[in-house]
Amino acid sequence: MTYTAEPTVALAWQTLWQQALDVLRGELSAASYNTAFGNVKALALTDDCLQIGAANVIVKTHIESNHWDLLTATVKQFFGAAATVKIVVAPDLYREHRRKIATAEIPAPVEKAPPLFVHSKQTFANFILGAGNRFAFAAAQEIIDKPAQFSPLCFFGEQGLGKTHLLHAICHAVSVAKPAAKIICQSAEHFVRAFARATVEKRAVAFRERLENCDLLAIDDFHTLGDGNKLASQKELMQIIEQLHQRGAPVVLTSLISPAEVENLHRPLVLRLRQGLMARLEPLDETARRALLVAKAGALTLTPAIVDYLGAALTGDAREIEGVLNRLRLLAGMTGQPLTLAQAQEATSAVPAKPSRLPMQEVWEAAAAAYGVSVADILSRKRQQAVAAARRAAAHAARAVTGGSLAEIGAALGKRSHATVLALLKTPPFTPDAVLSKQKFAALLNRLGNPVKCEDFCRTESGIFN
Repeated sequence: MTYTAEPTVALAWQTLWQQALDVLRGELSAASYNTAFGNVKALALTDDCLQIGAANVIVKTHIESNHWDLLTATVKQFFGAAATVKIVVAPDLYREHRRKIATAEIPAPVEKAPPLFVHSKQTFANFILGAGNRFAFAAAQEIIDKPAQFSPLCFFGEQGLGKTHLLHAICHAVSVAKPAAKIICQSAEHFVRAFARATVEKRAVAFRERLENCDLLAIDDFHTLGDGNKLASQKELMQIIEQLHQRGAPVVLTSLISPAEVENLHRPLVLRLRQGLMARLEPLDETARRALLVAKAGALTLTPAIVDYLGAALTGDAREIEGVLNRLRLLAGMTGQPLTLAQAQEATSAVPAKPSRLPMQEVWEAAAAAYGVSVADILSRKRQQAVAAARRAAAHAARAVTGGSLAEIGAALGKRSHATVLALLKTPPFTPDAVLSKQKFAALLNRLGNPVKCEDFCRTESGIFN
């Protein structure tokens, strides 16, 4: 006897099939169940054979290959030990499935705004002013009142000089003045990842609209947009900046180097940023360093003599200053006594001494002479083995004898990014087993009057050979 699944007839075996599906749903994950049984239908029960329709041969093969034993055991549980299963392709079921997809109302994806990563303690009120950052500080305040005139605003300079502090201070000031303002503050890497994800998920338009409709866009570490192949992200940011400018909404960026020096940067984007305002931050002078020490000391008591000594001994890098203060806090906690000048001297002794500055050009000339290439070759994009070896050695030597940052070395080394310089430094400057390679690097160091020996260029914990 054959029973078919007529819509108007409620048959007992159909109820049993629904109960069997409930068991299958409990045995499988939601994804596995939907893939295998989300679009199947019991068509008929002939004697003890249950005929199941699949939308296409792919679903049929998937069930038979991955879930056959579970399916047959479940059917026997409800239809009896003699029950069997037969899966057939049901074209009508496939057409019904496609019709449902075509007529279904697809909800617009909800673009979640990223959390506002603004440091609440980095405000204009506690920013330490000095000769090297006064212009940048004034620019940060002006862009709040005159965004159309000064946007996009880009702060650039070495690490630890206050670029991110000013970025967060602007966000904080806008949020206080306009609590309902839509502020987006994120790193350039976050922007790249979010744009890539939106593109893959086919919601790039929603991604762009959210950023174009904000009241302030703040992007940290803009220089990383030059690392790797990020042209699509650069063009997207260019369009967003244009739309925000037309709306009078400010854009603020931070970078280790000037955007004009960022390698592989979309030329129109560079030109657009130049229409705004560039503000370089220089290291703090001694007076400003003393003020920064007092401000960051908090509950730690520093005598005037200690403040004067640290202000003269440290270089103006806020992170280095914070590191020294942390060591002093530990020393004070260990002894339980007021800090002494000797302890301050001991704390600064752990700070690596910065090499005396040597012009980068001298390093390039020495490398060219030692390796038999030209300075133009070293600064070029050539990748011949001899040129690449000279360029790598020059980067190592520059790091050792000039005290320059990765960004500074990269800018001088043919306008390369800090990431490119980092990659050069993670490769040894010479091949230990190759005598000629070692001799050339030794000759380079000798030309620069560097007392460091080749053997001292070994891998550090960070992976950099130095």
